[in-house]
Amino acid sequence: MASFNVTADDSSPLITYTPIGAWKDTAAGDPSVPAYSAQSYHSSSAQGASATLSFNGTGIWLFGAKKPNYGTFTISVDGESVQGSAQSTQAAFQQMLGGKSGLPNGSHTVTLTNTGSGASIDLDSVIFETQIGATGSSVSNITTDDSSPSFTYLPTPGAWTTNNLPGCVNDTLHFTQLGGAQVQFQFSGDAVALYGTTSPDHANYTVSVDGATQGFDGGSNGAASILHQNTLLYFGNSLGSGSHVVTLTANPDQAGQADTGKFMDIDAITVYSAAGGAAATPTPGNDNSSPGSSSSTGTQSKSSKTGIIIGVVGGVVVLLLLAILAITLLFRRRRRQRSRMPMQMPDTPSLPFQSITPGLLSRNRFSFGPQAPAAVNPFADPNPFSDPEKAIYTSARVPQPNRNSGLSYYAGGADLPTTPRTSVMRDSYRVDDDDMQVKSGAWATVPARSARPPMLRLPPGGE
Repeated sequence: MASFNVTADDSSPLITYTPIGAWKDTAAGDPSVPAYSAQSYHSSSAQGASATLSFNGTGIWLFGAKKPNYGTFTISVDGESVQGSAQSTQAAFQQMLGGKSGLPNGSHTVTLTNTGSGASIDLDSVIFETQIGATGSSVSNITTDDSSPSFTYLPTPGAWTTNNLPGCVNDTLHFTQLGGAQVQFQFSGDAVALYGTTSPDHANYTVSVDGATQGFDGGSNGAASILHQNTLLYFGNSLGSGSHVVTLTANPDQAGQADTGKFMDIDAITVYSAAGGAAATPTPGNDNSSPGSSSSTGTQSKSSKTGIIIGVVGGVVVLLLLAILAITLLFRRRRRQRSRMPMQMPDTPSLPFQSITPGLLSRNRFSFGPQAPAAVNPFADPNPFSDPEKAIYTSARVPQPNRNSGLSYYAGGADLPTTPRTSVMRDSYRVDDDDMQVKSGAWATVPARSARPPMLRLPPGGE
């Protein structure tokens, strides 16, 4: 499967901070803010305060700052914990606090917990690795801005307002204060990510993909104290490469209320798609191609049918020719019988087929000359790893010489005549096979025919 990384900033509603009030958003006036990713962070000095993220993927890494007054923490992935310390003699930012890779592709949960007493820790961002597609496939992504006509704003476009906000994708976003207002987006792909903003005046929201719904805190419960742009509002994968519909609903608990006092917005949507790789063998008679995908099955089927038709027509033509020949011979035989006249034999009667010396002019009987020594693997190491299971090399890393490099091929091996041509020119053939690459000057000679017998004449009245 194809792997790629997704970044969730500390302001993403995908991260749940508990207990409420134990974590603080970016401190106002902190001179170190520009050193953080997206210039924001969440910090806590409460022992036992935790930040949790559920994701679907194969790896996870957490980043934060390390400072002299910071303390200890634990990182737990699916219940397996490791201890760490954020204390440092000098302040350092965007440091990896810990993570885990090599997880089975699926659903996992990571939790960062403050274990110090009165000491702080902070969370800057989270990067998780996920996979889509088949083995050997590649990943592409397309980002669509909120101003695209691909978005459908409900219940009417008038329920949503365009805001020109620098820093957003295309410097625009759509927002609403109508409880229950929705925006829908139809796409074809394997994974989808929604981006918008969070702030203290943002409403909670839900995201539904193909009918499966999840709820999120937009910031109104204290998770955000300032405006955060380019925030990951939702990510979903393992959707399959078919057509899907994602629906974002604002403040569903106050559906129908014209002015809830809480905002909801959408900035852009990114769709991830897998291409290429090992595809499943289609079941005969079934077309598993998704809309918009290309398939050669129909072309192959047409080619097979064309080949069958040509073969049938050719067979019929051969049968007709054989029938005409048989009728002609039969007619001539009967005419001779009626006339009692002897039949004139041709000047050169048919002779038995001249056998060809074994080993000549037969691709399966070519003998090869000595091959060049095997290419040396420049990557080889007498003892690359102490663990033999890790000493694995792939042929792609070894330069492969041309298959004909350093090789000479001869027809018939050492038994070939050294003279390029013999006196029997019409019975000599030069072997020049593209696959065999016979060396120039090597010739295969077919024995000359024996002397022809004298002219045969039939006595009168006989055959």
